[in-house]
Order: sequence, then structure tokens, then C-alpha cells
Amino acid sequence: MELKMIDITKLDPNPLQPRESFEREKLKELAGTISDVGILQPIFVRPKGDRYEIIGGERRWKASQIAGEKTIPALVKDIPDSEIMVQSLIENVHRENLKPVEQAKAILEVFKAEEKIKPYFIISDRLPQKVLVIRDKLYKRYKDNTLTKEEEMINDVMKKIGLGASAIYESLNIVKLPKSIQREATEKEVGKHQLARISMIEDEEIQEKVFRRVVDDELSEKETSKLTKVVKDKEVPDVVKRAVLEEGLDVEVAREFVGLPEEGIEQVTKEVLQVQDRGKEYQKEHIAIRKAQAEGRALPDIETRDVEATTAKSYIERYSEVHKVFVDRIIAMPKKHRDNVIMALLSAHGRLERQIQALQEKGLLSQDKIEGHRAKYAKELVSG
Repeated sequence: MELKMIDITKLDPNPLQPRESFEREKLKELAGTISDVGILQPIFVRPKGDRYEIIGGERRWKASQIAGEKTIPALVKDIPDSEIMVQSLIENVHRENLKPVEQAKAILEVFKAEEKIKPYFIISDRLPQKVLVIRDKLYKRYKDNTLTKEEEMINDVMKKIGLGASAIYESLNIVKLPKSIQREATEKEVGKHQLARISMIEDEEIQEKVFRRVVDDELSEKETSKLTKVVKDKEVPDVVKRAVLEEGLDVEVAREFVGLPEEGIEQVTKEVLQVQDRGKEYQKEHIAIRKAQAEGRALPDIETRDVEATTAKSYIERYSEVHKVFVDRIIAMPKKHRDNVIMALLSAHGRLERQIQALQEKGLLSQDKIEGHRAKYAKELVSG
């Protein structure tokens, strides 16, 4: 391989290069940089008769033309077509703004191209698992960490691709997803790690349902991870998993079903779905009560809990009315009467606080809700 300054008009793009578009504005930006400081990284070419074919660096070549450069630094090496295809595919893997599915497909194409050149390994559904084994052997996680001939070949391809084993593993799993998911994932810009989590689910129908919830509910990467873990968890009953995927049951609530006697799961699932509007903490408590009843432990039954919750609601309403009705009147009073009224109001407020605290200790009122009322009440008093 030698480094040469080549006449820019004697260069041709690589016909084996996967189709790639170049944004005109970004090319102009790069051209400006080249005009100011020159080309810092040579392009990679091979001789073709009295001309040269670009293997890597077509974007720099195009920008140099815009910048009006006459020559360009290039590394020259005579490479056969088979290797050119691999080089072009690898460059495609690292292309800017590549979507996760597009990158995954490009990575798989690199493996396929290498297989044709040196058929020492066979592309199969087990390729992702082989990549993980190689990673673990390189980290010395086995007693015998010697790579087989096939593993050495796969590792060589991974080195050429230039991505970590975990990233390649995720991509190889993504291309196994149903085509319908791959298409929509590209359109909706679903993240790589989210798609990788979904690909770990074996059942295609479940994959579709999980993907649907990820897209429709705009789940984050962390939320997607929690969802897929619940769906894959063998301890979570199937009826509960269906409620998660089809009825929007919270994944944290779903985990509370673990340990509930099998004969009561379907009925409790229906009950929990009926009280979804009350929030996940209420749903968790509902399941806990049913578990206690099944185990013969002493906890308030559902009916008692509902009565106390209704009482709690009435206390909150009374609490709101106290500051809503009286604050405006207090503000309008002469100062000599205002102080006495405030003292009386604070006394009434204290009684309500004690009643609310008793219910809060039973887990029937959240601290956030109580603090919200306190803050509003205090603010209006101070402003008065």
C-alpha cells in the first residue's frame, strides 16, 4: 500500500458500493473545512487501468470537487472485487443517520459476503449466539477459552465491522424480527435497544403485541426493557401477560401477581383491571389483600378498604373547601379580626390533618397528594 497525491479527475466511485445519498449542505460544510485546512484523512483507492476506483472516502472526494481541489491524498492498494464488496458493506454499516434496521441488515450482509469468500462458517439462526460465545471467550469466562476455527473466522469479521460484540449480537437479532415490525420500526424510528429487547421474545405474535404497545404508548428504552422482562418471565401468569399487552396493565402491577394461588388469578386480574383508574398503588394493594385472604392472613378486606378510601376522599374534599371558602373572606377582613379567624382556621386544619394522617398510615392516601393541598393552603394564607 502506498500513499499518493492523485489527480481528482482520475477517480471513479465504486460501482459495488451500496446506494448512498449525500446531503448537499453537509458536503458544502466539509468542502469549507477542506478549503481551510486541507484533507486530513486520505481516501482509499485501487488501480483500475490508468484510473483509480474509490474504495472508501467518496464523501471526501465529492467535497474536494466542490472545494475546487486539483489533487487528493489517497492510499492505493490492489484489491479483488470480492474484498471490495466487503469493504463497501462495512463502510455502509458506519454510514451517518443509518436506522437500526438498516444497520442490522448491512451487518448481516457483511457476514454473507465473507461467507462467500471464505466459507469456513455457515450463516444460521445461531449466529447471534455464536457471537456471544466468542465475546465470553475473549473475556475468559469459560474454563477453555480457545476459539474454534469457525469462531476465529466470525471474530475476524467482527473486527472488520468495527463494532462491539454486544452491538453486533443485537443487530443480528433485529434482522430476525418479522418484516412488518422492521418496516414500521424504521418509519417510527424505534430505537435499536428497544428492537433488540423485542427480538429476544421467541413468539412472533407476542413480539407484534409488545411492539404495538411500545409504539402506541411511546415507551422509553427502560420501559420497553421492563415490559419484555415481564412478558418473558415464566412466573408471571399468562392471563396477566395478556392484560399487560391488551389492556394496558402496568408491568409493576403484573409482577405483584407472582405468588397468588392459580385458581384466583383470573378473577383478581378482572378486579384489578376494573380499578385501573385508581392508579397502580391501589391495584397493588388490591392484589396484596387478595393474597392475604388466600393465605388466611389478617388484612382489611376489599369492602372495608373501599369504605375507608371513600372516607379519605371526603376528607380531602372537606380540606379543599376549608381553604377555598374561608381564605377569600379572611383576606378581606380588617387585621384586628383576621388574626383570630386564622387561629380558628388553623385549629380546624389541625383536626383534619390528624384525620388524614390516620388514613395515610393505613396506606390509603399518598404523601404527594397531601403535600399538594398543604402547599396550596399555606401559599394562600401567606399571600393574604
